[in-house]
Amino acid sequence: MKVKKITAKEAKKVTHKNATVLVSTANLEENKLINSEFKKRKFIECHPLLDEAHTIAKVTDDFFDNQLRVFTEEQKDPLNFQNKGILNTILYKNKK
Repeated sequence: MKVKKITAKEAKKVTHKNATVLVSTANLEENKLINSEFKKRKFIECHPLLDEAHTIAKVTDDFFDNQLRVFTEEQKDPLNFQNKGILNTILYKNKK
């Protein structure tokens, strides 16, 4: 699994504004899912999440090479993250 921290500006360029993405939200402090499943959204609807994030990581692994992990609190290691704040996971298709 590869992880690269990126800025909100870089994150907004990973796919088209009107692309359909899947978003899941978890409250790390309470250790529970806020949205227990992925919900469809337009990527432009995720821009406020990116603007307010303290840590954004682009994650690539064998299953998903198009994943953003968006944390509301600073995280030194987006893979082994601390239980603080909220984690929004965004799955998207690459921009062509």
